[in-house]
Amino acid sequence: MSLLSQFRPHLGAPTRTTRYTSGSGAHTFAPGASWCRITLVGGGGNGGNTGTWNDGGGNYFYEAGGGGGGGETRVIECDPQRLASAAYAVGAAASDTAFGPLRAERGMDGSAGSYEGGGALIFEGGRGGGVQLLGANGANEERPLAPRNGMSAPGTSGGDKAGPGGTGGASLLGAGGAGGAYVSAAYPAPCNNGGGGGGGGGGGGGGGGAASTSGATRTLGTGGAGAGGLIVIEEWVY
Repeated sequence: MSLLSQFRPHLGAPTRTTRYTSGSGAHTFAPGASWCRITLVGGGGNGGNTGTWNDGGGNYFYEAGGGGGGGETRVIECDPQRLASAAYAVGAAASDTAFGPLRAERGMDGSAGSYEGGGALIFEGGRGGGVQLLGANGANEERPLAPRNGMSAPGTSGGDKAGPGGTGGASLLGAGGAGGAYVSAAYPAPCNNGGGGGGGGGGGGGGGGAASTSGATRTLGTGGAGAGGLIVIEEWVY
């Protein structure tokens, strides 16, 4: 079955299917093609890095990064007989994908982990990236006042301040990367990196870690790279 052909089953199998997974150039339509379906996927956003916060007393806390958003997906059907060819550019990570005047936007990057508090709200971690259409937002690591995932209660000292990195958002055709795992091992164990996405999926956020003391800082995790986009062109010759 051709890509998304369940929406137009009477078309049958396409005469020719072309997939572009990287690069740019010009696509020449098949001679005599009377109908085509073009699927565009923007590049996935990158995951946010692990953040760090110093309490001023020599203690460092490590907040997980947010996941990048999945790339936008657009599906267009048209009659290609008026077009001999069209320029295309497949978006790399965090870049738009274009075909002629058509465009599928990138997923937004997840933010780096941060620690903010005040009044009745406190949160640790990066915010997840967003998307435009038919893609998922990256997960974030926002947290309310109640302690969970190793977070210490407000007003107490010490404690672990972050969990795993946010998961990258999926695109229609690819999964998001996993967030970096929380590291509970003592300094100098490094924070974990986020995983990369696939098929326009966003990268996972860098993982958080247990606090280190006496002014010693562990290596921060990096967010995973979003996956490059995709163009699929299905053509029918009758």
